Amino acid sequence: MIEAKVANSISAMLLALASCLTAAQADVPAGTGNWSTEQTWGTDPNHGNQPLKGFYYWPRSQPALAGKRALIVTLHGCSQTAFGDVISSASDGGFNWPEVAERYGAVIVAPNATGNVQNLHCWDYYGRE
Repeated sequence: MIEAKVANSISAMLLALASCLTAAQADVPAGTGNWSTEQTWGTDPNHGNQPLKGFYYWPRSQPALAGKRALIVTLHGCSQTAFGDVISSASDGGFNWPEVAERYGAVIVAPNATGNVQNLHCWDYYGRE
């Protein structure tokens, strides 16, 4: 008897949650369809509390995945920056992140590396400083 009540309560809770999610999915706001200005999101205690900066692209289109926006994080290469080598239309190297964002309704984030690995302004994805 108790198990049936628990099962019914869980079922009711899941149905309520599903209806909330469905309502929330319909309210996903559209963006400007442009890259943001440079944003500061915090500081990096591993590199002298340098500011953590970068850019984002919030598409005008609606999400392609049942009302849920995908998040794509793109990292620049060594001796590069997010602005100069990821989001600049003059040097995007064919990546065309805005087209991807609009097609799938995804948010694109392009952060800048704060460290100076190997003196090349790199992300330390291959070892330790």
